[in-house]
Amino acid sequence: MSLHAIWLAVAILPLVAWLYLIFFHGGFRGGFWRTDVTPEPQSLEVWPDIVVVIPARDEADVIGRAVASLVNQDYPIPPTIVLVDDDSSDGTAAVALAAANHAPDRLEIITGAPRPPEWSGKVWAMRQGAVSAAALRPNAKYILFTDAEI
Repeated sequence: MSLHAIWLAVAILPLVAWLYLIFFHGGFRGGFWRTDVTPEPQSLEVWPDIVVVIPARDEADVIGRAVASLVNQDYPIPPTIVLVDDDSSDGTAAVALAAANHAPDRLEIITGAPRPPEWSGKVWAMRQGAVSAAALRPNAKYILFTDAEI
C-alpha cells in the first residue's frame, strides 16, 4: 500500500465517522449533541448518603470557601465532611471550622498521620479520610473526594 493511499484513508475516516453520526445516530434534529433538550428531572425515592473527604495541607487561604460551599449544598441528606489536615502550619483546620460555623457537627477534622514510605502524600491523606468516612458513616453509599481549591 502506498503512502498516498494511507493518507487518503486517514483523511476519509473522519468523514465516514461524521456521516455515521449525522445519518445513523440521531441526525440533525435529534442526536446526542443537542443542548436544547432538557431531560425530565428524576425523583429519587431514597437519596444516597454521601461523605466528602478533603485532604488539605496549608490551604488556609482557600479551605473556607470550599467548606462553606459543601455545608451549604442543597441536598436532602446533609453530607459529613472529613477534612484531613495533613500537617498544616497555617491554621487550615481553624479556618475550616470557622467556615462550618452554623453546622460544625457536619465537619470532622482529623490530623493526618505520618506518611508511610510506600505512600505518596495526597493519596495517603485520602486513604485516611476514607477510613474515617467509613467509620463515621458506615452506610454512606458514596465518598466524594475533593480538593480545597475546588
